[in-house]
Amino acid sequence: MRLYKIGFMLWLCVSAVNALAQIATLKSPDEKIAFQWWMTEGRLYFEVTKAGVPVIEKSPLVFSIDGKVLTADCTVFASQSYEVNETYAVRGVHAQAVNQPMA
Repeated sequence: MRLYKIGFMLWLCVSAVNALAQIATLKSPDEKIAFQWWMTEGRLYFEVTKAGVPVIEKSPLVFSIDGKVLTADCTVFASQSYEVNETYAVRGVHAQAVNQPMA
């Protein structure tokens, strides 16, 4: 399960950056914090800003397992965006969970 989660996160990072090396951005709900990532020469990079001020400057985004770097020599083969609006039953205090991220 751990490898599945890591693989999914890696796929998410790589698929969000298109072949033209544009910057992909994920913002907080109030849009003050921005996480940006991009690919240059087969390597993933990221940075974090708050209100336009760098909090984490350009840094390599590296995932590794047992010494093997999974983010080396990345290749973008497709990019897509989509919206999520789903509900599902859960146990506990609430009868239903809602997955509806803010746009």
